[in-house]
Amino acid sequence: MISRLTIEEVKDRANLIEIIGETVQLRRVGGRFVGLCPFHSEDTPSFYIRENGKQYHCFGCGASGNVISYIMEMRGLSFPDAVEELAARYGVEVKREGGTSKPVSTHRDELLRLNQSAFEYFRQQLENSDERIKSYVKSRSITPTASKEFGLGFCSPQWTGLTEHLRKHGYSQELMLLSGLVRRSPRGDLFDLFRGRLIFPIWIESKKIAGFGGRVIPALVDPAAQRTAPKYLNSPETEVYQKSKILYGLPQALESIRRTKTLYLVEGYVDVIGLWQVGLHNAVAPCGTAVSEAHIRRMQHLVERVRVLFDGDIAGRSAAARCFQLFLNSGIDVSAIFLPEDEDPDTIAAKHGDGTEAYLSELPSASLLDCWVDGAIQQCGAREVAELGAAAKGRIAAELASILGQIKNAVEQSELTEHAAFRLSIEESVLRQMVAAPGKTTTATLTTPRSNEQQETSQNSTIAALSPFDREVLSAVMAKKETLLAAVLKDAELCEVLHPAPLQFMQELSSIMEMEAQDEAQRKEAIKALLKARGEDWFTHWRKSYQMASDPSIDFELLLKGCRLHARKTLLKQALIEIDQRLRDAPLPQERDELLREQMALRRQLEGYQRASATQLNGQEGL
Repeated sequence: MISRLTIEEVKDRANLIEIIGETVQLRRVGGRFVGLCPFHSEDTPSFYIRENGKQYHCFGCGASGNVISYIMEMRGLSFPDAVEELAARYGVEVKREGGTSKPVSTHRDELLRLNQSAFEYFRQQLENSDERIKSYVKSRSITPTASKEFGLGFCSPQWTGLTEHLRKHGYSQELMLLSGLVRRSPRGDLFDLFRGRLIFPIWIESKKIAGFGGRVIPALVDPAAQRTAPKYLNSPETEVYQKSKILYGLPQALESIRRTKTLYLVEGYVDVIGLWQVGLHNAVAPCGTAVSEAHIRRMQHLVERVRVLFDGDIAGRSAAARCFQLFLNSGIDVSAIFLPEDEDPDTIAAKHGDGTEAYLSELPSASLLDCWVDGAIQQCGAREVAELGAAAKGRIAAELASILGQIKNAVEQSELTEHAAFRLSIEESVLRQMVAAPGKTTTATLTTPRSNEQQETSQNSTIAALSPFDREVLSAVMAKKETLLAAVLKDAELCEVLHPAPLQFMQELSSIMEMEAQDEAQRKEAIKALLKARGEDWFTHWRKSYQMASDPSIDFELLLKGCRLHARKTLLKQALIEIDQRLRDAPLPQERDELLREQMALRRQLEGYQRASATQLNGQEGL
């Protein structure tokens, strides 16, 4: 797990003004910077970066935090992922408990600069292209506005155009080859990867490009070569471009996703652009690969609902069936929308314009569970469940029960089990028994040996030494790890205030919960090893929390809400102490007025949270 020293070093080195300034136009006012808040719509700037350059605060919506919480909110990342991303950006070695470490990336910044130079070359090439290329862009119904928003470019059919451009700008052969945009022939000559293609930059932030995708332009390819040339070509994987982790169009979609908590998942780059043009700004796509667990983890921090657009043919329905297990335990409500034959999202957008969203809502849709059941029935050579024999139905039920048994949320498992029994026309009680007692298989242990240093660090952090706040958060997570663990780790304020010992414990517990295991007993052994390394009092606290989980009088969601209130109050008090100190330093009159204004706003927030805490203590709903 990431050490507290690494977290503090990241916060110290990271330049909050630089990071926020990439997306927000900031101006200096006295000793601070002010701009329009990126978290809500406003016409008058109310978003401030404090004088120390380490915290931000918005007087309009109340958003506040540090560089880690900003990256978490803006990029939809978990706390550990945000720390690692900032560490890579600012050259901080990620040290972990037990003395292990993750090496500092040596080429990340260079590759990002090279990609930016390549992007400028591709854009210039498109601007200077002839009518054949511009006609092709128009034929795909891509508007100039969308082309600019997504940074589309073009590469000519010549073999070394980009290579020469990068060489002129001082990039070494080694770095060009490392980027994958340039390759070496058997004779040793360098040549461009992309030739005669429409170029789609793959943005990971508003000003950073990880790689590129290229769509062949038929008019520029010899008819004989068209049969062998791939329609789409992507940059190879590098330090900055891992296809399984990146969603195309996410930077352009983030604002809409944060507002709607919904995204449309489509197959291709042009589909994303087509939907964006008609107002569906919350569409993303994988980068030339299947949807991965890393993609879904990214979605977990951003959305509550996903609408996946599939082809309505057999292949599309099979793909929907495969997604069922992939989205299991994601906490996301997912539905599959099936498109008419010979239609893609971009052609639908071109045809229906502003009415696209309404049109999509009227298309046939299904839950991923229904897609899985339909696929299983078809694999048995039947068209519907009534055509299945008892043995075939039993095999499907056994396989489905083993999947449903992996669902951690009890309500979700119960609902899906009820629906699955209905779909298979079997007794619900029978399927519930199968889910509760799936067949056991053996797997290798999930635990890894812990170093003596790590064990000593864990054992020194006793439960008794923790604050009541830390113990309450631990109790909630231990009792309801399936539903509350992820929520805590993506809450920047809770992670900021938590003692390092419970925070590291939760990070490690999260890793165990994410591991693939066919036998739940192996997970329990891994958790047991984690607790054993930390001491007997951790075992005792776990057992008490487990007993509390069955007590219907305890509302763990409400308990965690109280912990969030405590975290917010703690951070507000720290901010007020800092303002008091700056006021004592006798700032200029204008700066003093701003500080007093911020102090008043923070005190109002603190009073609101204190009232909410009192209400919650009286057994009412609270904030």
